[in-house]
Order: sequence, then C-alpha cells, then structure tokens
Amino acid sequence: MLRAKIDEGGSRVVTPRIRWCHAWYGVVSVKAAAAADSYPSRPIRVISPFPAGSASDTVGRVVLDKVSQILGQAMVVEAKPGAGGIVGFADVAKADPDGYTLVTSSTSMGTGMVLHSHLPYDPDKDFVSVAMFGVQPNVLVASKESGSRRSPIWSRRQRPSQAR
Repeated sequence: MLRAKIDEGGSRVVTPRIRWCHAWYGVVSVKAAAAADSYPSRPIRVISPFPAGSASDTVGRVVLDKVSQILGQAMVVEAKPGAGGIVGFADVAKADPDGYTLVTSSTSMGTGMVLHSHLPYDPDKDFVSVAMFGVQPNVLVASKESGSRRSPIWSRRQRPSQAR
C-alpha cells in the first residue's frame, strides 16, 4: 500500500514512487481504453519537440517504450527540435486528429504563449492532455566559486538592512 509522506508543515510530499504509480495508472487507463476501441491498430508517431538526448526527450523515450510494450504497438519517436519546441508542436497541430500523432510536452508549450505574439497553433484549442508522466523541477543555481550558499533574492529577504 502506498502512503503519502507528510512534511513538517503538514503538506503531502510526492515521492518518486508515487509519481511512477501515477504515470503507470495513466498507462493502464490508456490500455483499458485501447482494448475497448481496438486502438491502436498501427504504430503511433510521437514527436519530441526537443533535441535527441535532452532530458525531456530521454524521459519521454523511456516512458513511451513501456507504453509501447503495454499497448503491443510501436511508438515511433521523432525528434523535431526548433524554436523552443514550436516546430514540433506545430507539426502535431497540423496532423490528422486520429490519435496516431502525439507530442511530448513540457513547460515550453505554456511559455511559448507568453514569449511569442503569434504561434502556428493554439495551445488551448489544438491540443488535449492525455497523461502526465513526469514533473520537471526548476531551480536557481550559482557557481561554486561565487561563495553563495543562497540566492541573493532569498538572502536579502532575510537581511533587508543589507540589501543594495
């Protein structure tokens, strides 16, 4: 039985094991739906809008390999990097809406809406979320040689009198 860990503040901590189970649940749900509709009856094309070997591409390939085994159908991953993912997303937006062309996504789809005044697709209308299979943390880091153990932003909050 999986039990959520609770931190000192009373918030639920999502462990890697729980994340994997959530992803597996999504895969099992896809398999159940596939059995009902005889989908997929041919290989599924999956666009990775980032360079081959990038973190997003690698995680996607590992997860999709397992999904392929479960579904009993090939999932052909194509790297279509460019413009922060826009090239790959645009390719999928133009594809037939038959469920045989998918895209691995990340925060770049959301940031594209903010950074670009015109996109060759509408993220809200042209895509639907199928399953979440990962969480991408963002961190702020500094060079070891900087001597900083904390972000200057956080340090100033703690010592406002020393802020410049």
